[in-house]
Amino acid sequence: LAREFGVMAAKYGVMSQESLNDDARRKLLLLVAQSYYDILLAAENRRIALEDMSFQLKNLRETEIKHQYGAVPLSDVLNFQIQVNQADSDRLNAEFNYSKALFTLAALMGYPEGTLPDTVKFPEIKYDSDALLLSVDTYLDMALANRPDLKSYREQLKISEFNLYQTYSAFSPTFYASGSYGLSSTSNDYHGSNATSSTSYDSQALNYGLTAEWVLFNGFQRYNRTRQAQANVAIAQFTVAETWLTVVNDVRTAYANYDLNIKQANLYSAIRKLVFEQRDLVQAEYDAGQAEIVRLNEAQRNVVSAESQLVQALANVQKARAQLEAAANINNLGRGYYAVNGASATIKVLTEN
Repeated sequence: LAREFGVMAAKYGVMSQESLNDDARRKLLLLVAQSYYDILLAAENRRIALEDMSFQLKNLRETEIKHQYGAVPLSDVLNFQIQVNQADSDRLNAEFNYSKALFTLAALMGYPEGTLPDTVKFPEIKYDSDALLLSVDTYLDMALANRPDLKSYREQLKISEFNLYQTYSAFSPTFYASGSYGLSSTSNDYHGSNATSSTSYDSQALNYGLTAEWVLFNGFQRYNRTRQAQANVAIAQFTVAETWLTVVNDVRTAYANYDLNIKQANLYSAIRKLVFEQRDLVQAEYDAGQAEIVRLNEAQRNVVSAESQLVQALANVQKARAQLEAAANINNLGRGYYAVNGASATIKVLTEN
């Protein structure tokens, strides 16, 4: 059965390569989703920077008028000019991050120009507080049953086992059966002056045989090959166990990360409402001459920081969800598109085009 074992090993070799291909697809889908949300995050940071610049420009114009009438010192004017430049710097950084994420997504999706068409528009980051989150045991069951990298190592274990079975066949006797059959005919014709004669000869031959070969000792070569094959099986078993633990760790870490980012998004959403209310109160006090400009700067920085933290948390929620679904190999089961809230429609359009 040595040849049969070789065929089975080759079969599982093909299956292992197919599983590796599926694993590459799983990782690619995750990278696409992450790049997609990097684009949304950069767009939100650009919006925050533009709103900050608009706020600072408004105060700059009003302060310049007050300075002309001697109501405020020149330092207040310079303060808002500095804040405007800082907001513009934040805008430039956000636009760079947007372009970088855009180029990364285009490369992942195979666009030869290295960028996406100008007609592609991206939505705002949204947080779905009603998103269904299954139990961690459910994600673990799906991952352990369907992760292609784990399947590939299981198939490589089968290859090692069949290779081991092949080495056992070398200890068995080998039988050779042969057979042949032949038929020949000879005819002689004689022609003379007065008579004609002919003679015919027919012959048949049948040969058959059975031989056996059994190697009893060849210097421990077969034994050493068997030991080597057994070691390869043990290595494959340890690799499967190691990958099993890696899959479990990936799922549990992604699940905990998703839960953490949901809680942070809820907190930053509440903080954002408070700092906007606080900034408006400080603005009114500053306009009335009852608050220092330092206090207004601090209140505006709190607004910018709270908004930045909120959009970062919202992006992290979506990335964590994508990481969890990739760890469980949910969206690769049907070899379809990556379905993570708003990313699915855009990625589907980009892929079809």
